[in-house]
Amino acid sequence: MSFSKILTIILLFLWFPLWVGWAQEEDESKKEKEKKGKLGEFQKDFKDKEKGKKKSEEDEEEEDNGWISDLIADFMVQNFYGIISALDSSNRGWYYLSYPYDGGYNFATRLDFYRDKSYFFTFGGDYQYLSRSLMGYSLAGKAKFLSRFGVDFTFDQYIEQLNGDKDRMQILSGHFLYSLLIREPVLIDVQMGFKTLSGEENFVGADFGFSGEVFPVPPWMIDASVQFASLNEKLLLELEGGVGILYGRTGFRLGFRTLRSPHHSLNSLMLGTRLWF
Repeated sequence: MSFSKILTIILLFLWFPLWVGWAQEEDESKKEKEKKGKLGEFQKDFKDKEKGKKKSEEDEEEEDNGWISDLIADFMVQNFYGIISALDSSNRGWYYLSYPYDGGYNFATRLDFYRDKSYFFTFGGDYQYLSRSLMGYSLAGKAKFLSRFGVDFTFDQYIEQLNGDKDRMQILSGHFLYSLLIREPVLIDVQMGFKTLSGEENFVGADFGFSGEVFPVPPWMIDASVQFASLNEKLLLELEGGVGILYGRTGFRLGFRTLRSPHHSLNSLMLGTRLWF
């Protein structure tokens, strides 16, 4: 056997394992890239940036537009409470109904000559559809008292199918509530509390927002909320709204929710139910 043939065989033996290793690394890299779905990209926005990394154009744009959010916040602080106070009907005696439209009244109030409950509780759940490979569900509860104070919580679980694997993300929030507006047929609360985002990493931060419910005419109900959470010094914005039909103590609801990180959003169609106690 000639020297050139022996050298060729040796090179092939050396090259083959290197080629196999390179192919495996490329395949693993490709799989890792494919595993980073919408949930992974969404969570990545809240991670710390690498030291020395230059700011992206989106970050610079956010800093340039920061004065807009400051202006909105100043307006809310200076004017919102005065507007709400003018509309509020708390100078009248009022009591919660057992459930919306009980006895033909609106949900929020009854005149003081017809006393009912000094509190109410609600509990419900929603199925969320985001795409063919991404879905979620949520559980929520609320307790309100005549002192205007209350508490609420919401738990969201998102599941994404990624080439036979699953990626998950959870969001938990809890708030103290204060009723800003109590006037038939409207309830508006301010929410102050916390929000956590869990998945690849865990983030915890303060959460602030507003929620409202309207009971225009039986059997309809309308709700909306907006929340601003600071997670790792980055904004998580949550907007939600829904329309429902009530049947006694049970409500059926169709809604929409959007979660916005600095550079991504998750939009879901919601279908769920509510119970009043």
